[in-house]
Amino acid sequence: MTWMNVISRPETLVFLVPIAAILVFGLTGIVKILIKHRERMAMIEQGMHPDVEAHEAVERHDAMV
Repeated sequence: MTWMNVISRPETLVFLVPIAAILVFGLTGIVKILIKHRERMAMIEQGMHPDVEAHEAVERHDAMV
């Protein structure tokens, strides 16, 4: 029996599809976290405060309400 026959069996796919989905979404989340971290580090290196924009947005929203 070849590996393709083993993988394409429904009994095997029942376990492989959820595992693959968990891995893909987990890796996507990790990549998003890494990108955000690198953006924050670049802002800090340029002398900017990374949280200032978030605080200003909250203040603007509060002023509008």
